[in-house]
Order: sequence, then C-alpha cells, then structure tokens
Amino acid sequence: MLHRDRTMTPALENFIARAADATAGSALVEAISSFAEIHGFNRFNYLFAPPGRKLPTGITNYPGEWVERYIRQRYVEIDPVVIAARRGLRPLAWDSQNPDRRVSHAQRRFFDEAMEFRINCGVTVPVHDGQGGSALVTFASDRPLTTLRRSIEENQRILHIAAIEFHFHARKRLAAPAEIDHLPLSPREADCLLWIAEGKHAWEIAEILGVTLRTVVFHLQNAKRKLKAVTLPQAAVMALRHGNARLTAARIPSAAEIPVRSFPAFVKF
Repeated sequence: MLHRDRTMTPALENFIARAADATAGSALVEAISSFAEIHGFNRFNYLFAPPGRKLPTGITNYPGEWVERYIRQRYVEIDPVVIAARRGLRPLAWDSQNPDRRVSHAQRRFFDEAMEFRINCGVTVPVHDGQGGSALVTFASDRPLTTLRRSIEENQRILHIAAIEFHFHARKRLAAPAEIDHLPLSPREADCLLWIAEGKHAWEIAEILGVTLRTVVFHLQNAKRKLKAVTLPQAAVMALRHGNARLTAARIPSAAEIPVRSFPAFVKF
C-alpha cells in the first residue's frame, strides 16, 4: 500500500487521475508532460515493445530534427542510456554534459549532439509488465543534472510509479493498429516507409520486398500524399510520430533479449 504522505503526492495523484480519464492520446501526452514539468523535465520519451512483435513503437516530444537525426544515424547502436537502461530494473539518471568516463568517443559525440537540442540530462525508467511487454520511459530536461539531482533522488519512486502508470495506458493505444489523420497506411506503404526511415533508396526497397521499382514509388507517393509530407524522410518521421504500429526506426537488435528490441518508432499524438 502506498504511503500517501511520501509517495502519493498531489502531482502524482493528479497525473493518475488524468491518465485514467484520458479518452485521446493527446490528453495522455498532456498529462505526462504536465507531471514531468512539475519535476523539472520538459521532455519525455516512451518506448514500448509489445509481446510477440519484433518492432517496437513509442511516443516522444523530443524535437523533430533530433528524432530524424537519431533514426537516420542509427544512434540506437551506441546510445549509452538505452544500452544501460535495458539491462536494469531501476530508474537510471544520466547526464549528457558529464557522461561516464568509460563512454566511447562516438558516444561522447552523441551526447554533445543531444545537447545541441537541449537534451542535457534525465531519468530513464525500465518497465516490465505482466503481459510480456516492456518499455523505457524517459524524463529529460534542458537543465544541468546538478540542479535536478536532489529532486531525482527524492522523487525516484514517484517517477517510477508515473512511468508504470503511463505505460499501462499508452500500451493499450500503441498495441492496436493506428491511423494517421483517419487515413491508415496500407501494409505495403508502411513497409516502404520503414525502409526509407532506415536510409534505403527506392531501388533497394524494391529488391528487399521483391517488387518492381515502379511499385515502390507508387506506394511511397501514396504514403506521402496521405501524410501531406513534402519529402519521403519527412513522411517516414511523420508516420512514426503519429503512431503507425508497423513502423520502427530500424531493425537493429538491441534490447529484445533483455527483452526490449531496438529503439522506437517515434509517435506524436
């Protein structure tokens, strides 16, 4: 049983109530955003790997340019936070400004680039549910970790509970097929955008899928039209943000065995 004087703070109670009442994804995102801001975090990221599905999905309010770069550069392969958090059970505090001395040169450059988008520090919470699903919930801030460390230590359990609660509600939305502006992508359109997100050219996608180049171009143009995107990379990122469950950032093995697999298809409600 939770101790109301130490764990069930007004901010946590308010978030739990808002999350339970949320009838739309946007309301759920607003609830977690408000909760995060109260504790000094202006960004969040959520990665969900449903049971039986190799390709995870997620929700984020990270800057779009950073999301696109993360996908394009396949940073999941070197992201120290994802690598460390997927192996643990407890919340992990991290600092882009002062990373562990054991990080590689490439990982240090990764943190430097994150700071260009004011992603300076944060807490990542691993969540494992009883239905075989797993998630990483990250609260990030543009402030230095030194100004948040005490708050993080005092509110670690609160952040952990909020992450579990968010996962409980968000997984129900992300486990189901998604529509984008009420125009669902066809399976083939989603497949083609997946490979665009991985940096493949149309002719390469044709070879991978065993179809003609003309067919791939047809599906990509349809997807771009439905999303009202200007470029194909933009269409891929828009689809990821809006929650098409068939899409993911890459087919890179990373956390499936532990048991999360690869970084998210980013979603924005």
